[in-house]
Amino acid sequence: MLRLGTASCTVEVIDGVTFFSSPFYPGEYPTTFVCSFGPLSEDVGTVTLSAVGFDLGEGDTVVIENPYTEPLVLSGSIAANTEYTIFSNYFVATFTSDSALTSTGFSLSFSQNTRNCDEDLIALLSSQSVRSLRSPVMKAANKYCEYRITADDPTKRVEIAITRFKVGTDAFLAINPDGDALYSNDVFKVQNPLTQTTFTSTGNVLRVLYCGASSAYGFDYYKVD
Repeated sequence: MLRLGTASCTVEVIDGVTFFSSPFYPGEYPTTFVCSFGPLSEDVGTVTLSAVGFDLGEGDTVVIENPYTEPLVLSGSIAANTEYTIFSNYFVATFTSDSALTSTGFSLSFSQNTRNCDEDLIALLSSQSVRSLRSPVMKAANKYCEYRITADDPTKRVEIAITRFKVGTDAFLAINPDGDALYSNDVFKVQNPLTQTTFTSTGNVLRVLYCGASSAYGFDYYKVD
């Protein structure tokens, strides 16, 4: 799905990489407008964002929203090749220019990451399990795993119950009970020590993200009324 806003930013795909650029880049962009695009795709998984070029006037921003964490706000000047992790293909990037200063603008690239732990799951009446065991090769850098869980009956909800959570204090599960929705205060951030283990969706879809340098976690999932 591609969603363009009220001005002509450029969105193009080159060799599987999506580029989002301000109008007239690398020339000066106009003032007083908004443009946006997203989601990138319907696949589950994270995205690597890289700045090809980025120089905005004071007060102008690129805001990137995702289902799990507060928005990433980019402004000012950012060095070329600076990278960020976007926690889901289900994101919206919005460029806002006010009526004051302008500049040469931006070009951002978005590359989908493919990991074996990203899963699109179907919740049934009977309980099913997700298990991720600790692996020494994952200790060098953060690991990200995204799960989108859909009840097989659209009138039902999804429930998960955490059964294992032996992870570091900096690791977390982000659980969005609103499913295909961007971040809000409804999102749960689960860390050690656990204070809650069962979470239920508001509709028929629930999204889960794991982030941590090593993983030893698990949860059961099933549909409920």
